[in-house]
Amino acid sequence: MAMERLRRAAEAGDIDELYNSIGEDADVLRLYDDAEFADTPLHVAAERGHADFAIAIMYLKPSFARKLNQGVFSPIHLALQQGHTSTVLRLLDVDKDLVRVKGKQGYTAFHYVVENENLELLAQFLKDCPACIEDVTIQKKTALHIAAENHRFEALEILVRWLERTHLYGKVSRKHLLNAKDTDGNTVLHIAASHNQPEMIRLLLDCKVDTKAVNSENLTALNVLKRQRDGVIEDKEICLKILRDTDGSAGLSALFNLKAKAEPVHEKFRSRIIFPEKVAIRALGPIMNMSVESMNALLVALALIMTAIYESLLSPPGGVWQGNDPNDTRVGNSVMDVNTFSNFFWSLFVLAIFTLSLTIAILQLATGSSAIAILAEVLAVLVTRSFYYAWWTIRPAHDIYVYSKDPDEAVLAIVLITLACMEASRWFLIISKRLYLNHRM
Repeated sequence: MAMERLRRAAEAGDIDELYNSIGEDADVLRLYDDAEFADTPLHVAAERGHADFAIAIMYLKPSFARKLNQGVFSPIHLALQQGHTSTVLRLLDVDKDLVRVKGKQGYTAFHYVVENENLELLAQFLKDCPACIEDVTIQKKTALHIAAENHRFEALEILVRWLERTHLYGKVSRKHLLNAKDTDGNTVLHIAASHNQPEMIRLLLDCKVDTKAVNSENLTALNVLKRQRDGVIEDKEICLKILRDTDGSAGLSALFNLKAKAEPVHEKFRSRIIFPEKVAIRALGPIMNMSVESMNALLVALALIMTAIYESLLSPPGGVWQGNDPNDTRVGNSVMDVNTFSNFFWSLFVLAIFTLSLTIAILQLATGSSAIAILAEVLAVLVTRSFYYAWWTIRPAHDIYVYSKDPDEAVLAIVLITLACMEASRWFLIISKRLYLNHRM
């Protein structure tokens, strides 16, 4: 009786009747928890667009917002299907992760707005819950796959441009999002090619997607397009031209009669571990298994080492010459003899380069972002520059190891050496990481 009364209240959006129903039966809301799938009052209110009633229920039973009905839809799915945008936004005000609740076929609310190209809600969902772009359906289709399948160019454009504007865009996102494969092995580029979508293909190629990726039939996007028999002939010709112009290595592959072939995982496990892989495994194994806390502690330790190096240069052993005589060229210079100071400086310099290179490598590994690592390299170069000028200022008078009378001439060589070491360290880690992950696949 109380449940029927509550359902009528939800259909009418009558909040007072909601509380009266609870007064009649204190356990009326708990009864819905007993069913695995149920049309809760929140489902009913959301489907009819009664936002205030829906929020009142959410405050009382937050679990209802994630519960699926017998149609395998959550309340936010129902509100979207009925076009109740204000109700959807009100629900998200309470719990922004509702856009990630999976309903029928594993579709989330985010997938739904992509499929229907509701651009305003699409942008709002990305803003409120950026991680929703990572969700996949039961066929392992991403939101990008769904946009391409349904010819939603504007939605796809928003998705890829948003990736470009956020920290998610990079090698990691290219592999897991832009180059993600569904259960048939198709990437977004495969889908766009199979539907003869030249604008989508241009957009994806602009994002440097992998044109060599093959699906479960061992076909690249270009192969899929060549086999396509449906659609407008003009669009197909345009798509073929775009992909052929981009696929610059196609001629080289044909020359050597090479055929793209996905190596089975069991064959990778059986193959011998080559020397570069062994180096990568031994070098990166312990680091790759580090916790976030351990990696942060290592970065802090490296920063402290770099600080100690710089302090040692500014305050060398024995101190500097003191005096007030303006004609005494030794005032402010190190009291150490030239040979000792030279050995001291170059030891510090080598240690500084090693510390900076290791820091850059750890940042590259921790963030997975080349942009952050390169920015750190720029800062490191500035530190090295100031390091050299500090040495120039306090070096012993008449230092025979000064190779140039102008510090600006020598600092360029010092900076280039430092930059080369940091870049070598960063690229060694990138290549080693690829070999390590390939070994783990």
